[in-house]
Amino acid sequence: MNPLFISHLVADFLLQPTKLVSWKERTIDGIVIHAAIHGIIMALLVFQLNSQAALAIGTVTILHGLIDYSKVRYFKKSKHDFELGFLLDQAGHLVVLVVAARFITLPEFWFDNTGVSSGLLLFFASLFFATHNLLNIKNHPTKTLEAQQKRFAAIALCFIAFFIASITVR
Repeated sequence: MNPLFISHLVADFLLQPTKLVSWKERTIDGIVIHAAIHGIIMALLVFQLNSQAALAIGTVTILHGLIDYSKVRYFKKSKHDFELGFLLDQAGHLVVLVVAARFITLPEFWFDNTGVSSGLLLFFASLFFATHNLLNIKNHPTKTLEAQQKRFAAIALCFIAFFIASITVR
């Protein structure tokens, strides 16, 4: 499994409590902290930091912050669909990671049984937290069963895309 995609899910869902989401909506500091968490998790999971990997991780970190800033500013000012903003945000991150993956040589660990098992554990833990948090987020509530289904479908689509990328992009 490609740790760039897994690190994104961990940082965006497992390590982003609702307090950080609210902080990101209020101030740029929240976005900077969130993007820094992404960079740290990527560096930890890639566990090799040559100049090419460092440059790719730094670029992804900055672009992550800019994508989140754009989403927060645009969707906060307009009353657009939360799920649309979520999917556009995740699609932007996915594209950035696909490009970055071309510049990082990954350790073989991530492609043996231990690495795949570790990646799957992190994937499902992130999926659990994403589902729980995004179905219960106070600033963007889901009041009906249809709204909950729509939100869950957006989460599922996002995780399917990241899972496919994590097993196909090497």
